[in-house]
Amino acid sequence: MALLSFIQNILTKREGIKLYQTNIAEYIKDGKLSQIEKDNLDKIKLEYGITDKDLQNIHKIQASAVFNKISSDQRITEDEKESLSLILDHFGLSVKDFDFNQKNFNKYYAMALIDKGMLPTVNPENFKVP
Repeated sequence: MALLSFIQNILTKREGIKLYQTNIAEYIKDGKLSQIEKDNLDKIKLEYGITDKDLQNIHKIQASAVFNKISSDQRITEDEKESLSLILDHFGLSVKDFDFNQKNFNKYYAMALIDKGMLPTVNPENFKVP
């Protein structure tokens, strides 16, 4: 009986992880997570007994997808930088945890500033995502 319960718990958790993965991929398409979306994801985690450790790889993949999306036009605006930073904070990730290219980030961020008519100050701290 205990083995059946154990297997059922694993299958339920796996179903929850798939649901979480589907929802987060949809939510993050715009590069942002609203409070309602965060609450929905937290609800799925609670309902299916999913831990942050269970979701670590999903979060890394999604952070990488957001970075690729915001850099696809070879410009990273202040809003996009802030969005990425908020998503990383929410997932508990740093730029070292996923496919992040600091050199490209710096270049695309500077290009976006130039597009706005601002000459970027070459100060490494201005170009980093926290």
